[in-house]
Amino acid sequence: MMVSTVAAILTDSFGRVLLQQRDDKPEISFPNLWTLPGGKVEEGEVPHAAILRELAEEIGWSAPLQLWKIYQRASIRAGGSTVAVLQHIYSGPLDRTIAQLRMGEGQDLQLMDQRDVNRMALAFGFDALPQEFFTSFHRGRDPRPREPHTG
Repeated sequence: MMVSTVAAILTDSFGRVLLQQRDDKPEISFPNLWTLPGGKVEEGEVPHAAILRELAEEIGWSAPLQLWKIYQRASIRAGGSTVAVLQHIYSGPLDRTIAQLRMGEGQDLQLMDQRDVNRMALAFGFDALPQEFFTSFHRGRDPRPREPHTG
């Protein structure tokens, strides 16, 4: 069985990444850990629509996004069974402050730089993703989509 999921790496003008702290509920995967905003692709939904929906539900806002990476990973469910996950990672600019976002899920939102992210374990095996993103960002290959210039 293959499950499709989506996540977003949203960065502010300083290159910090938005992370969400998951709820403190023992029935969910990875309670209390930090993660990228996102979730499951619903039946009949395409991944791009899913990430826009997830961002609206979780932070009350959406950004211009581009698909950055797709990969397959294994996920262990609460009962111990393993499921294959097709993970879609999107990236985009965050032009809002934390105070301007509406937290619809989770218990906290924070912008974290590379040093902050290096010191923590992220849910869903996302540990290496922000590092890969930061590496691209710092090498001058900004993986974030650009707004069209008019004027």
